[in-house]
Amino acid sequence: MKAFSKISLSVMAIFGLLSANVSASEIAEDVTIIEVTEVEELVEFDDVKHGDLYYEEIQYLLKLGTINGYDDGTFKPLNNVNRAEMVKVIATSVQYRFSEYGDDVFEAYEDQSCFSDVTAGEWHSKYICFAKDHDWIKGYDDGSFKPDQRVTFVEALKIAFMGFDLEYSEATDPWYQEMVDRALYYAYIPETIGEDYGEYLNRGELAALIRMMVVFDPDAICPLSDHFTDSYYSEDDEA
Repeated sequence: MKAFSKISLSVMAIFGLLSANVSASEIAEDVTIIEVTEVEELVEFDDVKHGDLYYEEIQYLLKLGTINGYDDGTFKPLNNVNRAEMVKVIATSVQYRFSEYGDDVFEAYEDQSCFSDVTAGEWHSKYICFAKDHDWIKGYDDGSFKPDQRVTFVEALKIAFMGFDLEYSEATDPWYQEMVDRALYYAYIPETIGEDYGEYLNRGELAALIRMMVVFDPDAICPLSDHFTDSYYSEDDEA
C-alpha cells in the first residue's frame, strides 16, 4: 500500500488545482466558499482565546449555529465528542451547506424514536433520526445507537463523508484507508489527529474537520475519481 504523509497529500491537492488548468475565475465560479455573516460579534470563551489552536474553526461553526459553548462560559475544546454530538454537528452543517435542506428539515423527526436508546423528545433525537433516515448511520445489532459513547476520528469522518456526499470505498485494508487518503488530499484532517486515526475525537478537532468540509468542495476543481482506484491500493510502492 502506498503511504503518504499529511503534508505530502495536502501539497498534492495544491498541485492538483494547478495541473487542472483552472483559472481563478473558474475556481470562484465552481467552488462554493461559504461566508457567514449572520453573527456580527465573536463569542469569546474562557478556554478558547484568539490565537489558540482551532479558534477560527470554532468561531465559524458557532456562527453557523452548529455548535455551542457551556453555561459556565467555556467551550471545552479538548473534551471528547460523543455520537449524539457528532451527528448533530454534521447534520446541521450539512443543512447549511446544501440548499435542498430547508430551515425546518429536522422538525419532521422531533416525534420519532428511531433506536431503542433514542426516544422522541430528547435534544438529539431529531438529528439522529434524520441521519438514520438518510442512511448515514445504522446503529448496533441490539437496536441501540449508544448516543453517549465516545466517537473516534474515523467514525466521525465516515459519517461526515456520507453527509457531505463524498465517495469512498471500504474495499481497502484497513477499511478506512481510501477515505483517510481522500481526506488528507483535501486537507480535511485536523493537525492534532495522529496517524492511526482511531483515536477519540475532541470538540476542537470536530470543529476543524467540519469547517473545512462546509467551506470547500474540492471535487468541483480537482476530482479524484480516477486517482484512488483499486490498482492504487494493490501496489506495494512506498512513497
